[in-house]
Order: sequence, then C-alpha cells, then structure tokens
Amino acid sequence: MVSGAGARTLCRSSTTGELDSTGQAGDITINTNQLTISGDGATIFSATQGSGQAGDISIQTRQLQVNNGAQIVATTLGDGLGGNIDVLALVYPVSRNFPH
Repeated sequence: MVSGAGARTLCRSSTTGELDSTGQAGDITINTNQLTISGDGATIFSATQGSGQAGDISIQTRQLQVNNGAQIVATTLGDGLGGNIDVLALVYPVSRNFPH
C-alpha cells in the first residue's frame, strides 16, 4: 500500500508470478491527495503468467493524472484472470490521445 499527502506521488510497481505459478499476484493499493503518472513506460502494473489471477489495483485520490503514455494495467499472460482496477478520484482530466 502506498499512502501520501504530498502534491505529487509517482508510483511504479510490478507484481509477477512465475510461468507455472498457480497463486494470485499481490494487490496494489494507493491512497494519496494527488497522483500523477506521466511518461512513456511509467506504469502501475500487476500481472501473472500462470493460472493465478493478477492482483487488483485500487486507487483513491482527489486528483488523478495519467498522461504521456503512462498506464494502469492489471493483466494476465497465462490462463489466469486479469485483476480489477478500481479508481475513486474527484478530478481526472481526460486525454483524447488513447492508443488504438
């Protein structure tokens, strides 16, 4: 879990299971006043490669900015399920430059 009251919080986290893993990947929880994720390759990431489920990502913030190629991802590279992404933000500017 990441908590903070600072004006800017940047978090890059990865949780990955082994190829033949059956367990669930760890969850990521972020609580902060403002969260900015910016730049190509800046990612909050939870994944699994086996039959286990990817961990969930939960973000609670007053203001969320995800821009310039940054991503929030909960995925699977195997038979398991991708995780859930839950965001509670009061302000979230929307970019019109989503990848196709």
